[in-house]
Amino acid sequence: MKALAAADRFLQAWQGGDIETGLVMLTAQAKNRTSHDEIEQVFSTSTPSAYEIDREDFYIMAAMNFPSCL
Repeated sequence: MKALAAADRFLQAWQGGDIETGLVMLTAQAKNRTSHDEIEQVFSTSTPSAYEIDREDFYIMAAMNFPSCL
C-alpha cells in the first residue's frame, strides 16, 4: 500500500503543478537523466489534467509497477 500511496502522491503533485513535491519523489537516477527544464515542463500544464492508477504488476518481490494513464 505504501507504493500505491507514493504513486498517488506523485501524480497528485503532477496534477496540481507542484514541482517541489514531484522533485522530492523522483529517484536520483531520474533526476540525473532528465533536465530541470524537462521536469518543469511536465509539471507546468495549463490544460485540465487527470490520472488513473491501474492494479499493480509484481515483477520481483522487491518491486511493483502501477500502470498509470495521464
